[in-house]
This record gives sequence, structure tokens and C-alpha cells, in this order.
Amino acid sequence: MTPRPPITAPTAITPQALSERLDSLLTALATAYTRLGDNTAAHRDALRAADAPALAEVTAAQSRAVETLAKLEQQRRELVAAACTRFAPLAAKRATAITLTDLCACVPTTDRDGLTAQAKALRTLIEQVSNETTTIKAATVSLVAHMEGLMRQVGRQLSHAGTYTRRGYVEAGGCVVSALDLRS
Repeated sequence: MTPRPPITAPTAITPQALSERLDSLLTALATAYTRLGDNTAAHRDALRAADAPALAEVTAAQSRAVETLAKLEQQRRELVAAACTRFAPLAAKRATAITLTDLCACVPTTDRDGLTAQAKALRTLIEQVSNETTTIKAATVSLVAHMEGLMRQVGRQLSHAGTYTRRGYVEAGGCVVSALDLRS
């Protein structure tokens, strides 16, 4: 049996290291949200044009952007956890309540204003993308409801046998009673 290496405690993060990691994270998040915003605009355009292949492509791109954001969120959580062990103002808060702006308060004063401005710009970008996404969702729901209504109406018009009800669904009808007179 081979001996295990001794377990060492992780080194505490320094204010300068926090500044560098935070700058990198903010830049990556801004890039990812910008890409998601571009994809959302392309999604809106594809919906307007009723371009199914473009919608499929945009949806795949949005999925990739969301995966990237999930990885960046994991990095943010790790950075918060590391910072909580080192900086007293953060240790008093719950880790889930710590924002990127809270982290900015722990960096050296020379970097603080720039990183705080980056964090505020990121928050604005996230709100814009969220609003656009909400609008696209509402348009998609409306379009699906409209298409469903059209399909029901077509079904009613084509149903000469009466298999479709007034609501446009296929439902079991009444019993058909018929007889054949074999005596005459």
C-alpha cells in the first residue's frame, strides 16, 4: 500500500489574487452574457422570419452559452468560498448572499473602482438579456398558441366525418346504430 501524501490546507487568497481572479471572472461573464444577448436577438429575428433551421441553430448556440454561464457560476462560487475564509467582511455574510460587488470591496483600493464599475456594467447587461429573454418567451408562447389554434381550425374544416369536436380534438363520438334487413 502506497502512503498518501499529507493533506495540506489550501492557501488563503490574497487581496491581489482576488483582484486578478475577479477581473478575469467579470470579463468572462460579460463576454458570455454578450454572446447570450446576441443569440437572443438572433432568436427573435428567426421567430419573426419563421425560419426553423435558424431557430434550431440559435437554440443550440443558446444552450452552449448557458453551459458556459453555468461553469462561470461555479467559478464564482469557488471564488466566494475562498474569499470568505480570508476576508472578515465576507465571513459575516452567508455565502449565497455575497455579490460580485461585495468581492470588489475586498480588493486593493487601486483596483476597486475599476472592478466595481465592471460589476455594475455586468449587472446592467444581465438585466438587459433577462428582459430580452422574457420578451422572446412571451412571443414564443403566443406563436405556439396561434399555431395550435390554426391547426385546430384546419382539423375542423377537414373533418367531414365529424371526428373532430368543436374544440378541435379527436374524441369518441356516439354509438352508430345500423342494421341490415336479411329477410327481404
